[in-house]
Amino acid sequence: MRAPSDRKRRTDAVLDRLAALAPAHRDALRDALQARRVRGHDAVAQALAALGITHLYAMPGLPIDETIGACARAGLTVTGARHQQATVMMAAAHNYITGRLAAVAMVSSGVAVTNAMTGVQVAQDNGWPVLLLAGAVEQAAAGMGAFTELDGMRVMRPLAKDCLCAGSTADIGRTLAAAARIACDGRPGAVHVDLPEDSLSGFAVAAPADIGAPPADTTPDTAALDRTADLLLGARVPLLVFGKGVRWDDAYRPLRALVDHLQLPFIASPMGRGLLPDDHPLSRTAEQGRALAAADCVLLVGARLNWTFRYGAEIRPGTPIVQIDCCDAAFAEGPPRALTLAGRAGTLLPALLERIRQLRPLPAPVPDSTGGVIAAPSAAAADRPTPDEVAAALAATLPADAITVLDGNVTLLAAQKHILAREPLSRLTPGTSGCMGSGLPFAIAAARAGRGKPVVLVTGDMALGLNFFELETAVRHGLKLVVILLNNDGPSGERRQRKAFPAGDGERLLAYREGLRYDLMAQQLGVRIEQADTPATLPAALARALGGDGPALIQLQVDPLAS
Repeated sequence: MRAPSDRKRRTDAVLDRLAALAPAHRDALRDALQARRVRGHDAVAQALAALGITHLYAMPGLPIDETIGACARAGLTVTGARHQQATVMMAAAHNYITGRLAAVAMVSSGVAVTNAMTGVQVAQDNGWPVLLLAGAVEQAAAGMGAFTELDGMRVMRPLAKDCLCAGSTADIGRTLAAAARIACDGRPGAVHVDLPEDSLSGFAVAAPADIGAPPADTTPDTAALDRTADLLLGARVPLLVFGKGVRWDDAYRPLRALVDHLQLPFIASPMGRGLLPDDHPLSRTAEQGRALAAADCVLLVGARLNWTFRYGAEIRPGTPIVQIDCCDAAFAEGPPRALTLAGRAGTLLPALLERIRQLRPLPAPVPDSTGGVIAAPSAAAADRPTPDEVAAALAATLPADAITVLDGNVTLLAAQKHILAREPLSRLTPGTSGCMGSGLPFAIAAARAGRGKPVVLVTGDMALGLNFFELETAVRHGLKLVVILLNNDGPSGERRQRKAFPAGDGERLLAYREGLRYDLMAQQLGVRIEQADTPATLPAALARALGGDGPALIQLQVDPLAS
């Protein structure tokens, strides 16, 4: 006969001790144990609060309605969105601005998860940490055709950094802590977490949610630092290329010190702009192609040589490229690297700067530069102003501390050309994925996380239309932001329509109805409307918009043939 296991012996010993207790003591013990038991909805809320999450962006539905309420009771600031993709975009942008995992997204089960996939793609491509908490059907009903059943982990796995499931109520805290750790470690990204209905409705003693100590900083490789310093100091025309990845650990601070010490010219990715000022005398962002072609050594930090930098094709063959980054496979695009320093830029950059200071104690003279300013174009002959003219007028009147969010196609390019970013975290664009429609969710997140700074969204009509009803979200929460809509009647105005379709074709796929009044539609949602018909009237309209409460919108009709 098999001897009893250690676990059974321990269980029997506990039962014997319970049996020996007086009835009153047994009742007190039972009450104490039950007092520690919580429903899964509350376990989620308590775990998020313990992890330092302050904001929840959510779209209600089964089985997470009660979970959203539990989060509100736990003190989280809840923002209810109008579409699931927007919840993830808002939470991810909030985390980017805040610099940590401060916000999560929550959606219901079924097609709500597929609706959220675009937001997950945007966060993952941008390297922004975010958790998507998604409802799921009861686990016993999986595969039986339950209402809103979908294997969310299966559909999200190709997009997300990782996918986890809280398989029981007791596992919720541990699962969320693991998800938070995965989202932030290495290259940040999006983690999908399934919350099955039975885990949310069940009771259990909540396990503590502890993300644990951050991973130890990579010890800088002395030989690699020396080699990098030698390459930079020995170059005749060195160039720094950086992107939004230097946001984490506030790595843009030692990066600025490195630029100033070496007098190192630099170009920034679209969303990296402002982390070092566009009007810095060493900025070459406005002349990106020429700067890349002239460089004889490139230092690449927190950026990818993807489409943003034309895959590095403008860098002369044989030019040594040194990369500082967490460096996963997504950062391998472009020419081969002469040297890679893998790790946190916030740790490696100060070490590199210290080594360079030892080798070159005094900074070199500042070279001549035109900076990042681009002259405004001459006036167009068209009756409507061009996007360039509007963007130039806007650039001259924006508050210095404004967070500018850019979205669209023609509008985004014009705004990037003329509106400088001078402060860290003052510029948001669609980012690596180029996802149009992200502008309004990003602006809402900026209004939530931007600590009172003015938020101005400059957008085209197609881009605004994709998440138009999030204007009601901004109204409902009294968020102070200004939308400047440049309406060119389509994705790229009339120009692409005429190129792609025969003359007189009735299907206006690439050009919409002329002069649609998005401002009047927004007014029905409670948005304040300010009038501006020309670039000359824009400054006064913007001042009125910024001076009021809640969201405001300014619509200008622009030349549909301008590019």
